[in-house]
Amino acid sequence: MSLPFPKKKINFNTLIDNDQEGFWWNKAWRQGKKVFARTSKPPQFRGLLFEALEPRVLMSADLSYGDVAVDLTLHFDQQANEYQLLSVDANGQNGIVSAIKADATGMTDGILSIDGNDMGNTLRLDDSLQAVNIEFLGTNTNDTLVQAATVDTTWDLTGLDAGTVNTDISFTGLENLMGGSGSDVFNFADGSAITGTLDGGRAQ
Repeated sequence: MSLPFPKKKINFNTLIDNDQEGFWWNKAWRQGKKVFARTSKPPQFRGLLFEALEPRVLMSADLSYGDVAVDLTLHFDQQANEYQLLSVDANGQNGIVSAIKADATGMTDGILSIDGNDMGNTLRLDDSLQAVNIEFLGTNTNDTLVQAATVDTTWDLTGLDAGTVNTDISFTGLENLMGGSGSDVFNFADGSAITGTLDGGRAQ
């Protein structure tokens, strides 16, 4: 009859000190300690990384500008496919005051709204413009529309401070009309009127 072997307690320190068996126990023990040390450390988080963005002009549903009387040029940039309000700085260079994409949500109705202010402002139309419907929303009653393009101009007045410029550009909310370097013709439809002044400009 066989007797059960008594349970033998393993002393890891004794095994490690044993030259014959201790080598493998020592290796396993040290690897286990390394694994345990790695898993017991709290996770380390890297800092947030911010990527530099290219400066851009902010777009809105309308073109707008500040609370000062300004002389602005409405320009269409074909490459950027956007309408731009330009102003001349102290160095005589044009700077973009505001811009909106031609296919932006605010342009789906075909109307380009310009939020003016309560001061008399000047809006110039340059040679880049083709067909566009301008709605000027300034609260001042002394805003001026200027034909800055170097072409002969026919102004057809169709309502109160409203009409078309060479049939392609229509406008509302501008009280004074001023021609450019070409010849100007002003036609008034029944019931149309300008509350400001008409100026044929200066031919060159």
